[in-house]
Amino acid sequence: MRALLASGIAIAVLAVMVLVLLAQYTLTAAVGDAVQDELSPAVEKSASLTLEQANASGDLSDYIMLSRDASLDGFRQSIGKAETMIDELSDAIGESELELVALLTKVRATQRAWVKADANPAISLMEAGKRSRAMKATNSKEAWAAYDAMTLASNEFHQALNATRDEAATIVSAFTRVLGITLLIVGVLVAAGLGAF
Repeated sequence: MRALLASGIAIAVLAVMVLVLLAQYTLTAAVGDAVQDELSPAVEKSASLTLEQANASGDLSDYIMLSRDASLDGFRQSIGKAETMIDELSDAIGESELELVALLTKVRATQRAWVKADANPAISLMEAGKRSRAMKATNSKEAWAAYDAMTLASNEFHQALNATRDEAATIVSAFTRVLGITLLIVGVLVAAGLGAF
């Protein structure tokens, strides 16, 4: 009778452990899925941000090389879209992910620095009819360094955002393995316990 009571208690304890583990898995999976769902659009938007910055640079070069007003309009639209995307990304990541917030702040600062160091002076020179000086200004070491800093910051942000999203999937995957192994062990223990009777 004692053996039956002890095995009943053991099975009940194992069943409670399994339920707790399943509840924890459900919570972990839900949080991981929520993080992935929340960050996936942001990852796509961060890739589009880099493209808009490249479009702005290309339009600026076209404006200077070809003196096309349509290219200047394209530059202004692209840099405006890039600013809007940075704002939207800021809203999407919130303030809880400190590393991402810092990287996005750097993206905003380097983009503004590029516009200030390269685009604005070149546009001013073009508007003053000094195309050759605008070409020199936009091809200066400072202008290229500002552009490179902007693209590097945008790529770093994109990679960190992507890694954060992927980390959520990794956590759920690891927990799934632990859950599977634990359930296998519990099953073996229950079967062994029942086989003893």
